[in-house]
Amino acid sequence: MIRLFLKSFIVFFVFFTLSSYGNNLSTAERLYQNGDFEASLDIYMFYLDEHPTNFSLLYNIGNCHFKLKQYGQAILYYRKALKIEQNNADAINNLTLARSFLPVFTKSNNSFSANILGWFNVITLNFSYFLFMFILLIFNGALFYVLKYKKNELIINVIYSTLVLVLFSGGLLTYKMALSNRIEAVIIAKKIPVHEGPSLSLPQLFFIHEGSEVNIKKELSEWVEIELDNGFNGWIERIHLTKI
Repeated sequence: MIRLFLKSFIVFFVFFTLSSYGNNLSTAERLYQNGDFEASLDIYMFYLDEHPTNFSLLYNIGNCHFKLKQYGQAILYYRKALKIEQNNADAINNLTLARSFLPVFTKSNNSFSANILGWFNVITLNFSYFLFMFILLIFNGALFYVLKYKKNELIINVIYSTLVLVLFSGGLLTYKMALSNRIEAVIIAKKIPVHEGPSLSLPQLFFIHEGSEVNIKKELSEWVEIELDNGFNGWIERIHLTKI
């Protein structure tokens, strides 16, 4: 009897929690539509601890921050959302829009190499792996045919072509693996100095602005060494950034 009561209580509690969750998210959406972005943000943030990998929560938090002109936080949560759904068009478009409000120094480079890297970033790690293995399989098959049977001009050309593709896809796979192991963060302070080392007494190298996306190279208790995509690097206090 007690066990049945406990089961009933658990079912009721779960049902009530889920119903409350859905109703509150509807309230948050309504508040957002009515322009009360701070109240909407409070509701979304309340549930984030319980659902840290929920794409909709992260995306909507990014939208609230964007409407509040908190572009650094908006970029942070759009990036977090895109870790869940990498190719979501709405999140990508909103992230691009949020970046457009950053100071010129922190905007993405529009050079040819930057565009190529941007194209590479669309490709997933899993796709890179399967592409490499598929091309390697073709290369091994062609090589086996030549060694076991006889030389054929067409097969020889296939071997040379696939060898080039093996090297290319292998480089792409290595690049994607390096990206997957990289620790990224977003600057959330308005404007801060980047120092030569982990101390306020050391020389300032340059200033970095809210919303700048950086790579973390080294971490101490209160300081982190960062690197920008343009190669600039230095040390900032940990409190000024949040990991993606």
